[in-house]
Amino acid sequence: MKATRLLPLALAAISLSLPAVADQAQAPQAGHDPIKVEVRKKADGKWELLRGGKPYLVKGVGGDYSREVLVADGGNSIRLWGVDADTRRQLDEAEKRGITVALGYWVGHKNNGFKADDPATVKQQLEQFKQAVRIYRNDPAVLVWGIGNEMEVGNDTPALWASIEDLAKAAHELDPNHPTMTVVAEVGGSKVANIHKYCPDIDIVGINSYAGGQNVGDRYLKLVPAGTAKPYIITEFGPPGQWEYWSKTKFGALNEMSSTEKATWYSNAYAKTVLGHPGECLGSYAFFWGDKVEATATWYGMFLPDGCKLAAVDTMQKLWTGKAPSHLCPVIKKLAIIGPNEVGPGDTVKASVDASDPQGDKLKYEWVVRSELDSYKIQEPGASAGKAFAEAIAQNGAPQVSVKMPGTKGVYRIYCYVRNAHDAAAVGSLPVLVKGGPEPHQGN
Repeated sequence: MKATRLLPLALAAISLSLPAVADQAQAPQAGHDPIKVEVRKKADGKWELLRGGKPYLVKGVGGDYSREVLVADGGNSIRLWGVDADTRRQLDEAEKRGITVALGYWVGHKNNGFKADDPATVKQQLEQFKQAVRIYRNDPAVLVWGIGNEMEVGNDTPALWASIEDLAKAAHELDPNHPTMTVVAEVGGSKVANIHKYCPDIDIVGINSYAGGQNVGDRYLKLVPAGTAKPYIITEFGPPGQWEYWSKTKFGALNEMSSTEKATWYSNAYAKTVLGHPGECLGSYAFFWGDKVEATATWYGMFLPDGCKLAAVDTMQKLWTGKAPSHLCPVIKKLAIIGPNEVGPGDTVKASVDASDPQGDKLKYEWVVRSELDSYKIQEPGASAGKAFAEAIAQNGAPQVSVKMPGTKGVYRIYCYVRNAHDAAAVGSLPVLVKGGPEPHQGN
């Protein structure tokens, strides 16, 4: 990967300190009994995940949108990247909805100052992790301990993997009811071999994979001797990441896929890497269950801010349940600028969309102009989607639009939202460069 999504939910900002409830956590909480989860190798050499003694395929998501909708769509699990003040609420809601939680523990990253070769730092992390295990080990919603997320980037060393093994071993000693998993960014380099060499107490390898999602299972299994690979879970997947995306304008802006096109990436990754590897892949977590500002206002979100679902949700429901939803999302066939995408300050740009509704329903069109994000890197939760220019569009609501571009130079993005009457939508975007003119004010 050219770069990596180190902090999917900006968890580096979360303190590793936990509530001072370790004493109470030594015994099961009232009304809580763990459900035993285990990874078992069958006589034929294939793996299976058992929960309460029954086979369990993870049909999960990462993100904060409705758990009720997740269950209705056929999902059964959520992923949390770390432990914080909201963990108890998340677990309680998951139990209420009948879904499980891959409970993450955020392992330090080298680029944030973590030193895997410093005994004091590693010991402190181990003690904090033990406290987390004591607190949450008896919760019936817990499925697996997710130890770390992409912490090997720039730090794929024996010292790091020794520290991961210490955490995994402690988890097994304190909690005999839940397996352990560590999560890596893709499978390049020596990370897979190192996990198998240095981490015998890691039961499952979690893999975050985007553009390579449809063949990452094949690639993973080739990295260790045949028959020796630990089972894996795809812990993040979706459209290609902005760090690895190949389609850009001449002025360097990303040509974002439409939500219709992105749905194909979810489908291919799941079909080929999850369903295509029974007994090797134990399931997956789609990214991102909700709306998220990163790279653009709409790159990863499976929903819009108003709650309208996008095509990736329809895709996952069909894959999870075998049945498509009764009301599908609109389809964007083509979205384009009519004319050049490099213009002068105040020039008019025309754009059009060719969209349809699978049910033949009437569609509503909304166009929005925003300034491009300052960076295509990871964004903090609640990050601005970019300054909106409502005055740029005199007449809205049709499949075609005329946009009077702002008078300051820079890159802007024209978003097209297409909705039907069933809270289902499609979205696409078009970057435009305004050349010349004054610099925008800071914050634009």
